[in-house]
Amino acid sequence: MLSNFNMRSRLRKGFAFFADSILQLFIVLTIVIAPAALSGQIAPVHENTGWTNQAGGDVAYLGETKVLRGNMLSGRTVYQMLPGSVPPPAVFRKAPYLIYSGVNTEMIALWQLFNTYTCSIEWGTDTSYNSGYLQTAEYGTDHQHTATLSNLLNSTKYYYRVIADIDTATGHFRTGPTDSVTDVTILLYGDTRTYPVDHDSVAAQIIQTYTNDTTAQSILLLSGDLVANGNNESDWDNQFFDPQYQRLQQMLRTLPLLACMGNHEGAGTLFAKYFPYPFYSADRYYWSFDYGPVHFIIIDQYTTYTVGSPQYQWLVSELSGTTKKWKILILHEPGWSAGVHGNNAQVQSVLQPLCEQYGVQFVFAGHNHYYARAVTKRVEHITTGGGGAPLYTPDSNYPNIIKVDKSYHFCKLEISTDTLHLTVIKNNGDVIEQFDYYRFYTWTGAVDSLWRNPANWEMGVVPYSKSDVVIPAGLSIYPQVSDSVWCNKLLIEDGAAVNIDSTGYLFVAEN
Repeated sequence: MLSNFNMRSRLRKGFAFFADSILQLFIVLTIVIAPAALSGQIAPVHENTGWTNQAGGDVAYLGETKVLRGNMLSGRTVYQMLPGSVPPPAVFRKAPYLIYSGVNTEMIALWQLFNTYTCSIEWGTDTSYNSGYLQTAEYGTDHQHTATLSNLLNSTKYYYRVIADIDTATGHFRTGPTDSVTDVTILLYGDTRTYPVDHDSVAAQIIQTYTNDTTAQSILLLSGDLVANGNNESDWDNQFFDPQYQRLQQMLRTLPLLACMGNHEGAGTLFAKYFPYPFYSADRYYWSFDYGPVHFIIIDQYTTYTVGSPQYQWLVSELSGTTKKWKILILHEPGWSAGVHGNNAQVQSVLQPLCEQYGVQFVFAGHNHYYARAVTKRVEHITTGGGGAPLYTPDSNYPNIIKVDKSYHFCKLEISTDTLHLTVIKNNGDVIEQFDYYRFYTWTGAVDSLWRNPANWEMGVVPYSKSDVVIPAGLSIYPQVSDSVWCNKLLIEDGAAVNIDSTGYLFVAEN
């Protein structure tokens, strides 16, 4: 039977059972115990840190009898156990996982134990873990621990190690960007409930994605329905945090998760217990945050958001107040999708007008267990419900549908100043679709009438052949075209104008 005792880098005592005797090991770092018959013999002990005790070596005992003393050899620490030996009981009920705090220079790690222990966590930019150290005591009534790692550098990879009694768990993460960064990569999926083996396969592809593209190890957004019954502790243990799904657990300890509420979260009590985001509260699970050039808004569809409600008023304030050029909504029930669960009427009647008014480009949802993309007045409505829940069959005949696919999948968003590249990836690595979305270039006429003057455009960049251009009404200065200029789409609002003189040409790719 294979067991791993991961010890802190200091003298500690561990135990391995050999028939009716106890081998007491005074060692450091990692012991690996492998299955094989010993015939009453003690296997050699190897230690690779160069540490020795005052007498010139480490010590092992069989019962109360000293059986080994001498300098340790370099290399792996290996012991052989008699058949029938029993490993120590598990310490972690939920191994360490990460959640997004909203601050890109910190990280929140959480874990849950079976019993009461004082734990510690250490972290650094390499596996010497020399940037910080904290001891943690459990909080609440269910052996939970949390630690906030602060004063981190932006866009930097960190490694961390959690020590709980005789057990150790390790992970790594990459901190978020500075506010001024213009290029970011975001991973997003939804509806992970019910079938953890399929969720595990999606997690494997997510890990592969950030392994191939380190910028993708940033933040993982989830559009709700994490487990089948969010009111049952057993669903959280067995569907989301079960250690047998190793790739899922690896993903959770290497990507900070930010999830919105789905209908399967139930009352939300256990959702809040295991994902105690500092910005959520018992009566509101909506929030917004900036990530590089993007303003993300999390909608709580289980708290009223009708016109005039507190959530609606908050949303209007968020959309009207942000200076970010990209605006993305995350919610659970889609306004435009491909059937099974019908289109959400409030998304259509309440949120869509705000999206049009304030320039929201994408709305991501789940609820229906497939991939679907619908476009309504240039707002992309993405249903990404293939995180592990039982798949549904989409109907491509639903209104405004552009693409559907029945598969387990996730989305990768690569966002720059004026372009969002969306790639939708199946759990087998195949690509469902990928496309570029070009953000509108808006004329301001802030300086003069010259089309080619960057200061006259909202983004400070002159449009090019793939740019979608808006000339708004109500301005005192409108563009003058005196040579050849290009754009992809051109929207001239009522009362606005574009003046083209005799030497000018304005080429528009699409009407």
